[in-house]
Amino acid sequence: MTTMVAAAVIIGILTFVLTRNLERSNGQSLQEPRSEKLSMGVQIVCGDCGGDGESAARTYLSRSGRCETCGGTSYVLASSLAMSAALARASHSGRRVLAFETQLQRVSRRTTKLAV
Repeated sequence: MTTMVAAAVIIGILTFVLTRNLERSNGQSLQEPRSEKLSMGVQIVCGDCGGDGESAARTYLSRSGRCETCGGTSYVLASSLAMSAALARASHSGRRVLAFETQLQRVSRRTTKLAV
């Protein structure tokens, strides 16, 4: 029984010593400090602080997923808003009103009408 306890203690001590040596060797292998993650700003149009003007004020999205200016969570990505506005302009610019009567027909119809 005492041999089993002694063996368990020795195994515990060896495990502790080996893990400490592994931790030291891994810590020394890093020659340079770690750099921060590269992050990029995401432009949004916030529904809370965007304003009521014709063109809404843009702000940035914080790391927590909220508006950086007011902290609101009601927003639209500025890129999707710009894309939908460009598509709307493109669809309206191709439309035009077609006249079913010529200029002469409209003029002749005006002269033949009598006031009652």
